[in-house]
Amino acid sequence: MGTIKGVDDLQRLPFTVKADLRDQYPWGLFAVPQAELARIHASSGTKGKPTVVGYTRGDLEIWREVMARSLAAGAPSPAS
Repeated sequence: MGTIKGVDDLQRLPFTVKADLRDQYPWGLFAVPQAELARIHASSGTKGKPTVVGYTRGDLEIWREVMARSLAAGAPSPAS
């Protein structure tokens, strides 16, 4: 694949699309054993099979940090 040197090189990466998740339903694309998953989310499956995504405890910690930072950045600053 070579070396990724900039944003323009991102198009060379193999991205996962929703069809990949549906084709491997339900557990085929998890990167960790099921025992390491702390939470599983699934879509309603209105277009066929639901899309299933799993999160480890580490994933959830990162998500909490991202959301806290996003909410803090959008909060009004206190009056000086």
